[in-house]
Amino acid sequence: MYQDYDIQLTIAMGNHFGPLSDWPESASYVYPYFTIIARSLEREEAAHFFRLARDAYWTERRAEGFAAFEFDAYLSATLPGVWYQDRVLSYTSALEAMKVIRRIVRKDTTADFERYIDCAVEACARGSRRQRRELASAS
Repeated sequence: MYQDYDIQLTIAMGNHFGPLSDWPESASYVYPYFTIIARSLEREEAAHFFRLARDAYWTERRAEGFAAFEFDAYLSATLPGVWYQDRVLSYTSALEAMKVIRRIVRKDTTADFERYIDCAVEACARGSRRQRRELASAS
Protein backbone atom coordinates (compact mmCIF):
# COMPACT_ATOMS: atom_id res chain seq x y z
CA MET A 1 0.00 0.00 0.00
CA TYR A 2 1.45 3.32 -1.13
CA GLN A 3 0.87 5.84 1.70
CA ASP A 4 2.18 9.22 0.48
CA TYR A 5 0.72 8.98 -3.01
CA ASP A 6 -1.71 11.89 -2.51
CA ILE A 7 1.03 14.50 -2.15
CA GLN A 8 3.11 12.95 -4.92
CA LEU A 9 0.11 13.01 -7.28
CA THR A 10 -0.60 16.64 -6.43
CA ILE A 11 3.00 17.56 -7.25
CA ALA A 12 2.92 15.55 -10.49
CA MET A 13 -0.35 17.17 -11.58
CA GLY A 14 1.12 20.58 -10.81
CA ASN A 15 4.11 19.71 -13.00
CA HIS A 16 1.84 18.65 -15.88
CA PHE A 17 -1.01 21.14 -15.64
CA GLY A 18 0.49 24.16 -13.88
CA PRO A 19 -1.42 26.13 -11.26
CA LEU A 20 -4.57 24.56 -9.82
CA SER A 21 -6.73 27.05 -11.75
CA ASP A 22 -5.39 25.57 -15.03
CA TRP A 23 -6.19 21.93 -14.22
CA PRO A 24 -8.94 20.23 -16.23
CA GLU A 25 -12.31 20.21 -14.49
CA SER A 26 -12.21 16.43 -14.19
CA ALA A 27 -8.98 16.49 -12.12
CA SER A 28 -10.83 16.82 -8.83
CA TYR A 29 -13.04 13.88 -9.78
CA VAL A 30 -10.35 11.47 -10.98
CA TYR A 31 -7.88 12.30 -8.20
CA PRO A 32 -9.53 10.14 -5.50
CA TYR A 33 -9.73 7.19 -7.89
CA PHE A 34 -6.00 7.36 -8.61
CA THR A 35 -5.49 7.35 -4.85
CA ILE A 36 -7.67 4.25 -4.49
CA ILE A 37 -5.45 2.47 -7.01
CA ALA A 38 -2.25 3.55 -5.28
CA ARG A 39 -3.55 2.47 -1.88
CA SER A 40 -4.80 -0.86 -3.22
CA LEU A 41 -1.52 -1.88 -4.85
CA GLU A 42 2.16 -1.74 -4.00
CA ARG A 43 4.03 1.16 -5.59
CA GLU A 44 5.63 -0.88 -8.39
CA GLU A 45 2.36 -2.73 -9.03
CA ALA A 46 0.52 0.58 -9.27
CA ALA A 47 3.07 2.02 -11.73
CA HIS A 48 2.80 -1.12 -13.85
CA PHE A 49 -0.99 -1.03 -13.69
CA PHE A 50 -0.99 2.61 -14.85
CA ARG A 51 1.21 1.65 -17.81
CA LEU A 52 -1.19 -1.19 -18.66
CA ALA A 53 -4.03 1.32 -18.57
CA ARG A 54 -2.12 3.50 -21.04
CA ASP A 55 -1.70 0.48 -23.34
CA ALA A 56 -5.42 -0.27 -23.11
CA TYR A 57 -6.21 3.36 -23.91
CA TRP A 58 -4.05 3.25 -27.02
CA THR A 59 -5.63 -0.03 -28.11
CA GLU A 60 -9.05 1.58 -27.68
CA ARG A 61 -7.96 4.62 -29.71
CA ARG A 62 -6.55 2.50 -32.55
CA ALA A 63 -9.84 0.58 -32.71
CA GLU A 64 -12.03 3.71 -32.96
CA GLY A 65 -14.40 3.53 -35.89
CA PHE A 66 -14.40 -0.26 -35.96
CA ALA A 67 -16.76 -2.68 -34.28
CA ALA A 68 -14.54 -2.95 -31.25
CA PHE A 69 -14.54 -3.25 -27.49
CA GLU A 70 -14.25 -0.40 -25.02
CA PHE A 71 -11.47 0.48 -22.61
CA ASP A 72 -12.74 -1.85 -19.86
CA ALA A 73 -12.32 -4.92 -22.06
CA TYR A 74 -8.89 -3.89 -23.32
CA LEU A 75 -7.66 -3.19 -19.80
CA SER A 76 -8.95 -6.51 -18.49
CA ALA A 77 -7.30 -8.30 -21.43
CA THR A 78 -3.87 -6.77 -20.62
CA LEU A 79 -3.86 -8.06 -17.05
CA PRO A 80 -2.01 -11.30 -16.32
CA GLY A 81 -4.30 -14.27 -15.75
CA VAL A 82 -3.07 -14.69 -12.17
CA TRP A 83 -3.62 -11.02 -11.33
CA TYR A 84 -6.67 -11.60 -9.14
CA GLN A 85 -5.65 -14.75 -7.32
CA ASP A 86 -3.75 -13.35 -4.34
CA ARG A 87 -5.56 -10.17 -3.36
CA VAL A 88 -8.96 -10.12 -5.00
CA LEU A 89 -10.29 -7.05 -3.16
CA SER A 90 -7.19 -4.94 -3.84
CA TYR A 91 -7.06 -5.77 -7.50
CA THR A 92 -10.79 -5.41 -8.04
CA SER A 93 -10.68 -1.97 -6.40
CA ALA A 94 -7.84 -0.88 -8.67
CA LEU A 95 -9.52 -2.18 -11.81
CA GLU A 96 -12.89 -0.61 -11.04
CA ALA A 97 -11.27 2.72 -10.09
CA MET A 98 -9.43 2.85 -13.42
CA LYS A 99 -12.65 2.15 -15.31
CA VAL A 100 -14.29 5.10 -13.53
CA ILE A 101 -11.33 7.36 -14.31
CA ARG A 102 -11.64 6.53 -18.01
CA ARG A 103 -15.40 7.22 -17.99
CA ILE A 104 -14.94 10.58 -16.25
CA VAL A 105 -12.17 11.71 -18.59
CA ARG A 106 -14.23 10.69 -21.61
CA LYS A 107 -16.88 13.24 -20.51
CA ASP A 108 -14.37 16.10 -20.07
CA THR A 109 -13.43 17.50 -23.49
CA THR A 110 -10.56 19.49 -21.95
CA ALA A 111 -8.92 16.47 -20.31
CA ASP A 112 -6.38 14.03 -21.69
CA PHE A 113 -6.44 10.52 -20.23
CA GLU A 114 -2.83 9.89 -21.14
CA ARG A 115 -1.65 13.02 -19.31
CA TYR A 116 -3.46 11.82 -16.20
CA ILE A 117 -1.70 8.46 -16.55
CA ASP A 118 1.63 10.29 -16.93
CA CYS A 119 0.88 12.09 -13.66
CA ALA A 120 0.03 8.81 -11.94
CA VAL A 121 3.25 7.13 -13.12
CA GLU A 122 5.30 10.19 -12.17
CA ALA A 123 3.76 10.18 -8.69
CA CYS A 124 4.83 6.54 -8.25
CA ALA A 125 8.36 7.37 -9.42
CA ARG A 126 8.56 10.42 -7.15
CA GLY A 127 7.57 8.31 -4.16
CA SER A 128 10.15 5.70 -5.10
CA ARG A 129 12.96 8.32 -5.29
CA ARG A 130 11.85 9.79 -1.95
CA GLN A 131 11.91 6.37 -0.30
CA ARG A 132 15.44 5.68 -1.63
CA ARG A 133 16.66 9.03 -0.24
CA GLU A 134 15.12 8.26 3.17
CA LEU A 135 16.74 4.82 3.25
CA ALA A 136 20.11 6.28 2.29
CA SER A 137 19.96 8.94 5.00
CA ALA A 138 18.94 6.38 7.62
CA SER A 139 22.02 4.24 7.02
